[in-house]
Amino acid sequence: MRSNSNHDFVDRVRIYHQPGAGGTTSAMHILWTLREEYRVCMVPNCSDLLSSEQIDKVVTQIMDFRNYKEPEHTKAKPVLVLLDSPDEETEFQLLSETNNRAKSMDRPGDQNWVFCVFLECLHLTSHNTFIPHSSNDLSYVLLKHELSLSERSWFKDKGRALQNEFDASMANSVNPDSLISFNILKSNFSKEFISNTVGALVKAITREEERTLLKYITLLNSFDSRAVPLAAFDEMMKVYHVDQKKRMIYRQWENELSDEFRILVVNKKTTHGTQGLCSNNALLAKASLEALCNASDGRDTVSNAALEFFRCSVFHGVWQPRQSVENLLRIVKDVLKKRQHLPSSVYFDFPPMVLHISQTESSERACAVLEEGYKLTRDPFVAQQLARLWYIKLRDWNQASMAINSAINQLPKNSFLWDTYGRIFEKRLSSEYKKYKDGVETLTRDKLVEIIEPECQ
Repeated sequence: MRSNSNHDFVDRVRIYHQPGAGGTTSAMHILWTLREEYRVCMVPNCSDLLSSEQIDKVVTQIMDFRNYKEPEHTKAKPVLVLLDSPDEETEFQLLSETNNRAKSMDRPGDQNWVFCVFLECLHLTSHNTFIPHSSNDLSYVLLKHELSLSERSWFKDKGRALQNEFDASMANSVNPDSLISFNILKSNFSKEFISNTVGALVKAITREEERTLLKYITLLNSFDSRAVPLAAFDEMMKVYHVDQKKRMIYRQWENELSDEFRILVVNKKTTHGTQGLCSNNALLAKASLEALCNASDGRDTVSNAALEFFRCSVFHGVWQPRQSVENLLRIVKDVLKKRQHLPSSVYFDFPPMVLHISQTESSERACAVLEEGYKLTRDPFVAQQLARLWYIKLRDWNQASMAINSAINQLPKNSFLWDTYGRIFEKRLSSEYKKYKDGVETLTRDKLVEIIEPECQ
């Protein structure tokens, strides 16, 4: 574990994985396996945007952890640190600050050992994302929803054995047709099998409130695998009613959900330790959302579902538990602002939901979703994505400038936002220059002032 550079003391290995493919489990297993050879730890809440003070505190803890009871700090073994779905800026600042601190400990003549290795677990919410894999590149691994030939054979044999036990009415036998996750694996994640199975389950859910709840959960879980707080949906599910004596009666609505709903959505703890609901896996979430959209009159769309969700009583109800709604908003913010990146560290242009809507519907619909999302969250980085969509896809410089200025007004010292501001101005200048260079229009003094003056104020 030596440094390949005279300047870099921090390295990283990335695990790209489709949700449910075992990425986080594999990463935790790696920490456990290497715990006796290296010091291992993980950074909690790294999916959130951490402040400079929080970054400083985390790096200090990593430094202290590495040097604890080490007589010679420069010869201590590197620390292995797990980052599970880190925020883009948090990841950058954490690696940068750790590297700077490590440099300050370096002495002339010392051999440059790696100070810290970050093991990054990165979700691929799009199952069609292509990542070229090279057996010679040890900086990343890719876990996909795909079984080997021997694994497929095992599932087929096990399926036959379970069917024989059920047909013979053996004790504790189960109908293998009811084991949806098992059958998805046995089919090697067949899209046709998943679509047909989920479509039948969704059709069997008839209560409108339950179908709406399923739509909102699968909308989020199609692009983010975290459980959503159960209490945030209390008012939507009519958790309260008034009896004849005008008393407010609380109803445990989660206990009344249908069996079909419970196959598609399971109870799971949220990242904040409260009760939550989560799609069984991302494949089922996407198939469920598609089935619900297809069942709607005139065929619903992901953008319609998102706009409906952002405007619903979940966020605007009177009796909503504040903390649960705030935790739900954190997931919404991440869905609208977090971009994925390739092993080359090149980021996709937009977050997965925005990309999906832009590609399957239109950039205008994606823009409408981001605008409504920004009204709801008031998150400056959601406004940044809105500005990027305006200038990259729609080439509306004025709207892009308005969006990024709104973000900068909230975080005037953030370099990421100012970088976007500069790129908008650069793209506008390039676009205008091309028109005058090709002779399409004549550049006048007034036009030049109109373009440059607002950016110089």
